[in-house]
Amino acid sequence: MRQLRDDTHLILDGEVRVYRRERSKRWQAAFVIDGHTIRISTGKRDLAEAKEYARDTFLEYKFRHKNDLPVVEAATGHTVEIIPVEESDIQTRATAAFAAGDLPNVINLTVNHILPYSEAVLLDTAAASEVMDNLGVDSFAQGPVAMSMSDGEIVAVPTDGWTQLVVYRADMFKAAGLAAPTTFDAMTALHNPPGSCQKKAA
Repeated sequence: MRQLRDDTHLILDGEVRVYRRERSKRWQAAFVIDGHTIRISTGKRDLAEAKEYARDTFLEYKFRHKNDLPVVEAATGHTVEIIPVEESDIQTRATAAFAAGDLPNVINLTVNHILPYSEAVLLDTAAASEVMDNLGVDSFAQGPVAMSMSDGEIVAVPTDGWTQLVVYRADMFKAAGLAAPTTFDAMTALHNPPGSCQKKAA
């Protein structure tokens, strides 16, 4: 028989697993509905309260599935607290929350934070991989997926991005007999960037 960790408890004849992640003070829960693993945060620090919350949530999800109602939707009754953080403060805030055992269940990170946070075990990489598997890795562009990986493992879920544009005056280029700058080399060949201290040879 599989030995459970001290911070893992089974309820409802093993259908619901209540567990606590390392360095976290809040209990999580996981159960399977229609072949899909559902993971939730109970938001509770007390084990008895967490078990009660997990049981009620599981029974609600089971009822919804049995009656052909959406199992996972925005209005599940779970309270979501959104905490805006300046990008420059993410590292400080996340590190402090990690030390206090109070990391948020979901955090929106920039790409440059993914690798160090993964190496520091701040991210639930297994959960990220499962989300990607459920959504379908092929439904994402290859670039974002590659940037969300470390050592061949998906460690975060790509959610959004931005496009950087170069805008130029087509009429002025045409008047000067210049072709559209379609490559970076073509742009740098046009002139020295503003503020450049480069001097032309005499």
